[in-house]
Amino acid sequence: MDQVNTNTDFLLRLGKTGAEIGCKSIKGIEEELEYEYIQEGGLNDSVHIRRKPVSKPVTLTIERYITDGEGQDAMPCGAVFPDPVAVIVKRDGRKGPQDAPFLEYHFYGCVVAKKSCSGLHAEEAGLLTETVTLLCQYMEIKR
Repeated sequence: MDQVNTNTDFLLRLGKTGAEIGCKSIKGIEEELEYEYIQEGGLNDSVHIRRKPVSKPVTLTIERYITDGEGQDAMPCGAVFPDPVAVIVKRDGRKGPQDAPFLEYHFYGCVVAKKSCSGLHAEEAGLLTETVTLLCQYMEIKR
C-alpha cells in the first residue's frame, strides 16, 4: 500500500537566489486547458476533441506571515521571476537523510500580479499576513 503524506510541511523557494519563504497556506494552484469540440457531418455520431492554445496563465495564491527583520520585500507587486519558483512539499515533517521532498511544483515565467495585507483589528489579537497572487506561464510537477 502506498504511503499517504500530510500537506503541512512545505515552503516556497524563489528562483536561483534560493530564498526560502515559510507560508501559512498555498492555494489556488490552477492549471486549465481549453478544448474545442468538432462534430463530423453525415451519419457519424463522433465528436473530435481538439486542444485550444493556452489562453489562461497558471495561478498560485500564497498566504504568508509578515515577520520582523525582513529587509526588502522578496515578492513586490509587479516582480518578475525569470528563474523557476518552487513549492516544495516534504514528508510528514521528518528530519534527517530521508528529508528529501516527495513532491515539488515548479512554476516558470512568474509575475506577482496582486498583493493584499490582512486587516488590523484593535479588539482582536492576530498575526499579520499578506496574500500574494502569482501568474505563471506553465507548471511542472516533480515526484
